Amino acid sequence: MPLPDQPEFDIPFKLTLGRLMPRQLVAQGLAVPKSYYRIPPTMTFDFLESNSPDFYEISFRVVRLQTDSGNTETLITNLDPDRFPLAALKALYARRWGLRPPSAA
Repeated sequence: MPLPDQPEFDIPFKLTLGRLMPRQLVAQGLAVPKSYYRIPPTMTFDFLESNSPDFYEISFRVVRLQTDSGNTETLITNLDPDRFPLAALKALYARRWGLRPPSAA
């Protein structure tokens, strides 16, 4: 997935997971969803049977934040963006890992 070349961002993503190859979906008369990712048969995924034509949708956020040292950290989370905006995630990350987010200028 393409990510911006910025020190900080908060982007929602939605993926549709499935077990079949796109050509198998088309052969069954099914449209290939946007942002489709095929789960290989060798990968365990309890929500879809091996040859199931069903889909499993997953939503998450990709968040990049900058620490006071100038480093960037990229997080993947399903926390609600209204309850946990970028500033709140910075504070949580700093508490968890002992890193201080940059001070507001």
